[in-house]
Amino acid sequence: MTYCTLSDIERAVTTAMALRLLDDDHDGVADASAVEALLADVDGEIDGYAGRNYDLTTLKATPPAPLRRVAADVAVQFAYQRRPEFFSERGETPWEARYKRALRKLEDLRDGRWRLDVDGAPADPAQVDGGVYYGPSDTYPDGVGCGVFGSGFGDFL
Repeated sequence: MTYCTLSDIERAVTTAMALRLLDDDHDGVADASAVEALLADVDGEIDGYAGRNYDLTTLKATPPAPLRRVAADVAVQFAYQRRPEFFSERGETPWEARYKRALRKLEDLRDGRWRLDVDGAPADPAQVDGGVYYGPSDTYPDGVGCGVFGSGFGDFL
């Protein structure tokens, strides 16, 4: 299973545009090899973010709708990147802003600020003195290392 399908991509960008992006031999049908490679790239990208907190097999078995939408946005950006004729003079695709929002969502997923309603979802971080304790091997969101107990306000660091 993949995080999104060709149908998800078509819903995000329209069937006609998906065809323009994925029909390499111009026969009126999205090329299976192009779609397969695209979806594998999207899966790899999302695995890198989600693998820290989620069992990927479980997550891919039935991806929640919000994650499918994010995956479709990543897929559309990757599909546009295959077609330089769609790049702006600044080297951006028409999907650049949505892709950047999708990456922010994936960063939120990785960092625990966005949680998916699936089996095995991580618990909320422990709250300590109004701050969040991330544990001995993590860092606070501002990048300060947390080698020992900390309150999130600089105490005990």
